[in-house]
Amino acid sequence: VIQGGEPEDTHYNINGHDVPLIFRFGGLTSIVTPEAVESVDYFSAGYGSEWGRSLGGHVGLNVRNPKEDRMHLFAFADSFNTGGLIEGPINDSSSF
Repeated sequence: VIQGGEPEDTHYNINGHDVPLIFRFGGLTSIVTPEAVESVDYFSAGYGSEWGRSLGGHVGLNVRNPKEDRMHLFAFADSFNTGGLIEGPINDSSSF
């Protein structure tokens, strides 16, 4: 919650695309794995009109590009969930 506003009063986006929620779902798990995040833009006040009519603020998440040097695998498990991240090259000009 930004500046004491309601959660729905905050505007969220991922790489410029509007999304309803970024960081937590049901208070238990992250929407985007932290290993995929490059940066977070946080504006609690004084942000431009391009971010809509939100009263509380704006949070923008920027996802990093996949690694291209070799295959990478990340996996985790805890009491509530399991997940992972796989990234690597497809060819000389693209990756996943």
